[in-house]
Amino acid sequence: MLRLSIFCFLSFCCAHFAMAQADLRDVQTTFNNGVELKSQKKYNEALRAFAAAIESIAQIDNETATQSLLGEAKKQVVNLHILITNDYYLQKDFENAIKSLEEAKNVAEGYEDTLHLKYIETALPNLFYDRGLESMSLKNYPDALQDFDRALGLAPQLSKVMLAVGVAYQQLGNTDRALQAYEETIQLAAKDNYLGNAKEACKAAVSYLLAEGQKAKDKKYYEGAYKHFTRALKFDEKNGELYLQTAIVANQLEKYKEAIDAALQGLEVEKRSAQLIKLNYQLAFAYEASKTTHKACDGYQKVVLAIDDTDRQNARDAIRRLRCK
Repeated sequence: MLRLSIFCFLSFCCAHFAMAQADLRDVQTTFNNGVELKSQKKYNEALRAFAAAIESIAQIDNETATQSLLGEAKKQVVNLHILITNDYYLQKDFENAIKSLEEAKNVAEGYEDTLHLKYIETALPNLFYDRGLESMSLKNYPDALQDFDRALGLAPQLSKVMLAVGVAYQQLGNTDRALQAYEETIQLAAKDNYLGNAKEACKAAVSYLLAEGQKAKDKKYYEGAYKHFTRALKFDEKNGELYLQTAIVANQLEKYKEAIDAALQGLEVEKRSAQLIKLNYQLAFAYEASKTTHKACDGYQKVVLAIDDTDRQNARDAIRRLRCK
């Protein structure tokens, strides 16, 4: 009786083992079919083959034999999703590209595929950024901002995304948020070493603030103009035009110390002769108002030497008024 029981048990084990081996061969065949389909660039069919292989592996009671094959099948699935993502990207189908890459991420996280995860962590925020740019080109700024926010949520260090945020907010008329984004772009660019993004942020901010300052100045709203020009200088400390405009409105506001400081800094960075003459005139005007007559005379005399400048006659009148030697 005991011998019969042992015989039955061994027969069962052998049959079970044989079935497992047969199942394993079937899985290997399915796996190989997936590899072949992938080589033919039939990516969706290959995905189905590897998914079937993974499902079959889960039903085989032989973890030691299947573990390696399971890992390889999952790796193939991740790789296929990345290839499909690239195809969608080339078609500018950003929505499906993002979905496919997110699926790749979910699978890769499941078995800690660090190599593919590193690629995905770089590619996914850039997909959101590219889709945001596409929305920007269609003037759909709210959707663009949503994608930029998602990109920054995944990769907060990307200065190019923050720059795009600034442009989008500026187009929407939200200048405070735009300028804040430009300031953050400059900080991020210093860290990620994309100084071109910082330069573009400075250029955009200065262009806007200079234009707004000029509008306020034309309306004789000098306090507002002064705020715009001085804020612009935080983005570009080597802009002679900004120093000139700051000096002009500071003189109008009787902020003569600030006018002198702006004019002197402008003279250090400005190279154009016409602008140098205007800066000297504003400097002399501020010195005169501050009762610093000898410095005022020096400035006005430099202006008088200029050829065909609108401030030349005003400088001559000031020299006579101050009895400059």
